[in-house]
Amino acid sequence: MRFSLFPIIALEVLPAFSLPAGTVVTSVVQRREPFPSFRSKVPRGKQSARVGDAAAATNQTALAATDVLAVSEEFKEGVVRVVGVFGSPNPVQGGNLFTKMKLPANAAGAFEVEYNGTAANSITIAPKMATVPPPAGLMYIDPLTFTVTTATPPVGDDKHQIDYIFAEGSSNAVDVTKSVVGKLDAATNQFVTENLGELEFEAEENEIALKLADMNGEWAVFVPTTAVKAGEGEAAGGEAAAGEKAAGEAAAGEKAAGEKAAGEKAAGEKAAAEKADESEAEDESDSED
Repeated sequence: MRFSLFPIIALEVLPAFSLPAGTVVTSVVQRREPFPSFRSKVPRGKQSARVGDAAAATNQTALAATDVLAVSEEFKEGVVRVVGVFGSPNPVQGGNLFTKMKLPANAAGAFEVEYNGTAANSITIAPKMATVPPPAGLMYIDPLTFTVTTATPPVGDDKHQIDYIFAEGSSNAVDVTKSVVGKLDAATNQFVTENLGELEFEAEENEIALKLADMNGEWAVFVPTTAVKAGEGEAAGGEAAAGEKAAGEAAAGEKAAGEKAAGEKAAGEKAAAEKADESEAEDESDSED
């Protein structure tokens, strides 16, 4: 089943990218996005960021990438955790030092890349609203796609990884354990989700991780349309059923009104006929006299 919305990820998520126009209230429904996605319902005033505003937030900091890295590096169990910025080169160290770079999050979640290379490098991540329909049976969980570019291509035993950390709203709306990562195939202009690398869901981090040889390319995160949680689907279904019931009652009312009008018309015609008969009878009586 192929959607032409990303009908959510929402995503007030997910305008994802999400999944004809759609409106997601922690579920998959119509909203103003090219493809189906979902939107997490967050109380007004408490939204950390709207998916629709994600692109505008890509340059939310004026700090240079090197400054961000300098203040956010955290060595823990041999892992360097850094905060990256969208649209600018983010430097990473070599020496096979495992680096996890998390990008600014939106209501659907946060995109992350991991790098473990022999030489220093830089990674640029450019987000944009999805413009390609999702694969059959899938929907965008985040209405953005992320184009990753490294300054130098991977060599030897370099290890790359694409991660997506799901926000609470996403986890409440869909079964994120069934999510998949897709890469845009430039030749067909379609996202592919198979034979990309080793895919796994990490429950502790509530994230999906794709280990691969080369992170360069345009990436997106999808979830099966059947993964929408029952409560969310029932809520949307309940509203639809209520609407159908109201429409049915209105139609029944119109039918009853029509039948009443028809009955009144018939009664009027009968009365007119009886009056005509009485008048004719009186005329005959006058003639006899």
